[in-house]
Amino acid sequence: MISIEKVMETKYPRRVALVVCRGRKGDIDMTPVTYFTNASHPPEPQTWTVCLSKEHYSTKIISKTREFTLCFPTTGQKKDVLY
Repeated sequence: MISIEKVMETKYPRRVALVVCRGRKGDIDMTPVTYFTNASHPPEPQTWTVCLSKEHYSTKIISKTREFTLCFPTTGQKKDVLY
């Protein structure tokens, strides 16, 4: 049996992506996400799946505009992401 501590070591740190979206009035929102996955295979265009809570402001914007950008920060941008 594997200890919970060992499981947590393999799970964290997790990859982080940023969901960036803009509302119809020009307001921009950025939400960090740790659950995202590629949902397509070549030759199809690259499509990503992300999970957001219904309560997130980004979710409300994306529901209205039907678009967002998924950004992959570098490790050098860690402080910016944490901010």
